[in-house]
Amino acid sequence: MLWLRLLALVFGVTVWAASTVLASFMGGLALGSFLAARFADRVREPLRWYGIVEIGIGASALASPVALDAIERSYVAVAPAAGGDLAALTALRVILACVMLLVPTTLMGATLPLVTRAALLRGGGLGERVSLLYATNTAGAIAGALLAGFVLVGGVGIGTSFLIAAALNGAVGIAAIATARGPRSAAVTRGPHPPRGSAEAVGPAVRALLLAVFTVSGFASFTLEVVWFRVLVFYVHATTYAFTLMLAAVLGGIAAGSYVAAALIRARRATLGTLALVELGLGVATLASLWLLARSHDVVGRVGAERGLTGGFGAADLAFLALSFGSLLPAALLFGLAFPIGLSLWLADGARAAERVGTFYGLNVLGAIAGSLAAGFVLIPALGSLAALVVAAVLSAASGLAVLAAMRRTRRVLVTALAGALAFVVGLAALPDPFASALERRYAGDELLWREEGVQSTVTVHRRADGARVLYLDGIHQADDTAGLVALQRTIGHLPMILHGEPHRALVVGLGGGGT
Repeated sequence: MLWLRLLALVFGVTVWAASTVLASFMGGLALGSFLAARFADRVREPLRWYGIVEIGIGASALASPVALDAIERSYVAVAPAAGGDLAALTALRVILACVMLLVPTTLMGATLPLVTRAALLRGGGLGERVSLLYATNTAGAIAGALLAGFVLVGGVGIGTSFLIAAALNGAVGIAAIATARGPRSAAVTRGPHPPRGSAEAVGPAVRALLLAVFTVSGFASFTLEVVWFRVLVFYVHATTYAFTLMLAAVLGGIAAGSYVAAALIRARRATLGTLALVELGLGVATLASLWLLARSHDVVGRVGAERGLTGGFGAADLAFLALSFGSLLPAALLFGLAFPIGLSLWLADGARAAERVGTFYGLNVLGAIAGSLAAGFVLIPALGSLAALVVAAVLSAASGLAVLAAMRRTRRVLVTALAGALAFVVGLAALPDPFASALERRYAGDELLWREEGVQSTVTVHRRADGARVLYLDGIHQADDTAGLVALQRTIGHLPMILHGEPHRALVVGLGGGGT
């Protein structure tokens, strides 16, 4: 959350900033996961190393504002060589942002293989333990996203928020090191740890398919995150709130899904058939997220009329935020359910656990990097948010069908494939235009004269019932041609000329209203 706020100052276009933060974040996680996986199975005290890494995360994150200053100076020095080429300038900003986030995110990526290895000290079911660790970590991430977006940034500022986050990392690191020194610590013996309640055994071809499916899953999930962020801005009116809401929904679903997955693994139901159903359901739930979001205005309006929810940021606004959160949650929950099930299948024999966790997680994260960059820089600018979301949904549904195709051909498998494909087609046919839905409900009775979606904003021009034409950016009023506003805009244009005394050159900076 804090990195998005900092990098939005560099990029200006918040969708690009969000794509870059997500890609850089996940890139560091992938690198750290791969690096830690190479030695995590060989270290004798993985919990101590985990503590050291957590302290390093806090120290490096604390330096982020300083790193941003260095990035800004570097950008100012190098940018003139690009000669105004937008693609070159954007690539330069992406590279600089990745450099800024490389150290803390790489350290973050190293934590999962290390803590997985530490969990083996107590024995038991590996897949179940990894699911619980993943879910619990994600639950903390929800609290961090909500506190940062709704409380800390506005309440204590970005600098103090960095101090709080770094202090928490340091406290976790010290606690882990202290625990590693305690009487319950023990040297980790080398060799495989066959997991209790393991998933069904899978052959080499299916194992390769699992890696491919979860690389694609990473791409689809982060494409979806960027699209959701872009669409939510149209509904909640503030980029910070939209990003916070998206992150909280995604993380909440992942945490809940991972806890459910732990129970399935414990009950020996983490099978290929279960994974196929989850992936097919994910494709349908992705489409349903826009359908639910588009109807949230109706629900809030009906509740508001019945209960008198009006005025300011009150109960109606909270109800709408809750409904928006709920619209995204089903798909997010299925993402959280799919990952541990796939990981359990991948780890079925328990050999080289930390190394294989790192490989599986790393490829999933590499897909996420590609998805976040593709969504912000390619899919949304070229196709629009609606088509970008359909791409993510198709990838998820196709992954489910691919898993079914790898299973033994039975009547149940064929019926499942047919039912999943049919549900997806029905969902696709019912898919609403999220921007049109928001405008129809917010400005009922207005005539839409023009609309175009850009990478930063969706611009619309309406004619109201009184005949005035109004320009909106993401549904928020910017300008109109009423006499009062035209007079105000002209005054803004004349006032500096009057005050200057002897003007020779003039520069008008605006957002396309045209009146000034």
